[in-house]
Amino acid sequence: MRKYVKLTLLPDDAAGDESDIAKLSIRPAMASLRDYVHITDARPIPAQRVDGYVAYARVRHGHSREKLIRRSIKRRGLSREKAEQDYKNYDRRQFPQYPFVMLRSRSTNSRNYPLYLKKVLLDDPGTGWFNTFGISPASGVENF
Repeated sequence: MRKYVKLTLLPDDAAGDESDIAKLSIRPAMASLRDYVHITDARPIPAQRVDGYVAYARVRHGHSREKLIRRSIKRRGLSREKAEQDYKNYDRRQFPQYPFVMLRSRSTNSRNYPLYLKKVLLDDPGTGWFNTFGISPASGVENF
């Protein structure tokens, strides 16, 4: 049994409406994935299915203890002993686990890295811009 992931493209209120999504020409770009992707036309979200608003923010996990110590020495001019004292109780594993997507870096062309995402509940959609990854910690979309 195949498990499919549903991807929903939503227009930004400031940018326009469904016609802007139609201009993206998704079908030709996804031609090589047609066995795995089912693309439909834009449809309105039923009002009874909307359960508030959410934003998705990138979460960066902490660095190793040794790297943080070296950075403190370099940037803050601390002695090695003082920097080690500052991070003596640091445990990278204390960060909660978030869902992630593995991406390939276009700048280094070889390095894969995880993009961790955190779901933030909002009272209203808010305003703002979406970054290159299509996420924004302040701009919300309908949660359905």
